[in-house]
Order: sequence, then structure tokens, then C-alpha cells
Amino acid sequence: MRTDEEGITVLMVEDDPADARRVEALLAEGDLPCTAETFDLLWQALERLKAGGVDIILLDLPEPEVGAMDPVEKIRDIAPGVPIVVLGGYESTSFVYASAVTGAVAWVEKDDLTAESLAATIRSAIEQAI
Repeated sequence: MRTDEEGITVLMVEDDPADARRVEALLAEGDLPCTAETFDLLWQALERLKAGGVDIILLDLPEPEVGAMDPVEKIRDIAPGVPIVVLGGYESTSFVYASAVTGAVAWVEKDDLTAESLAATIRSAIEQAI
């Protein structure tokens, strides 16, 4: 895991382009040096994850292409040590809870995010994973 001074690599799985742009803007606005790589489909993100070098995953739930298989478990199979933060909407709290039980370290409501809260959540998730 890299330190803040070196910058971190954030892999985001978000199927809504407007939400993805908003989270990317919050990352850029915050005080956390990072590079964001965004994918709208889980399978694309999983392929990227196999290459390594990812420090944290921001995961939107639910995703229609996942079906009944848990995306957190799929990520854990490939990168068991990489922390996962679930980006939830108010309507998806049951999915967020289920993901936390299977291995996500944190969840945040997308609508309530600020640059400061997102940076703090990412720092905390990475610290918990170390």
C-alpha cells in the first residue's frame, strides 16, 4: 500500500456517469493525493484489479450485470487485501449492509459525500487494511 505522499490508486466501479464525475471531482477537490480509475461495469474493474497496484475500491451497488453473485466476494477473490468502500444510495441500504457483512470496510451515502468526508473515509479504510 502506498502512502499519502506517494498518492494512491482508487478504482471506482460506478455505472452512473453523473455520479462517477461527481465522485471524481470530489477526489480531485480533496486533500488526498490520488489517481482515480473509473469503470462502469464490474467485469472491467475486475480485469484492471488483476493487474495490481490498486490501493482502494469505491464500489457502487447494485449493478444489473452482476445478477445474484456478490460483487464484494468477486473482488475479494482477486484482491483480498484491498479495502472496499461501498457507495450507496438511500434505496440500496440493504445491499450495502450485505456487502459489509461479506467484506466491505465502509459504506457512504453518495448523496451526502463531501471532498473531506470522502478523503477521511478512504484514509480510514486504508489504515484498517494495513
